[in-house]
Amino acid sequence: MFRERRFYSNVTTLLFVVIGFSLVAVTFGVIARSADAIAGGIGLAAFLSLVTLGARWLWPVYAGSDGLRTYDGIGVFRDLPWADIKDVSRTLGYYWIKTHSGKTLTVPTYLEDQAGFHRYVLVNAPADNPLRKAIQSLPSSMAH
Repeated sequence: MFRERRFYSNVTTLLFVVIGFSLVAVTFGVIARSADAIAGGIGLAAFLSLVTLGARWLWPVYAGSDGLRTYDGIGVFRDLPWADIKDVSRTLGYYWIKTHSGKTLTVPTYLEDQAGFHRYVLVNAPADNPLRKAIQSLPSSMAH
């Protein structure tokens, strides 16, 4: 069963990213002395904030005794049995999981209960699982 536990993205982290991009847009508007660009930056901030808040509920990560249910780069959910995980890298705020079937799926490293997610994987994934190994290789302050 892939949906035994649900893990949500940490919205605070996402909102900081959105605000950062929006400030850059507003700054370019100020530099260009363009009221339209400034308004566009503010509108972009509002739009991306709403999308971010919605994304928390639209794209959680599910974990179960059989594996994960997570999404690819365009947001399409996939079931990911533990045995299908071929390789894992951790960069840009995500675990990038390559599968034996050739797909690349993602799991955010900014989940609200990241420590709970790590514990869940450590308990349920087989000892030789690449995601489990990636979590075990983290410094103890990040792994739990």
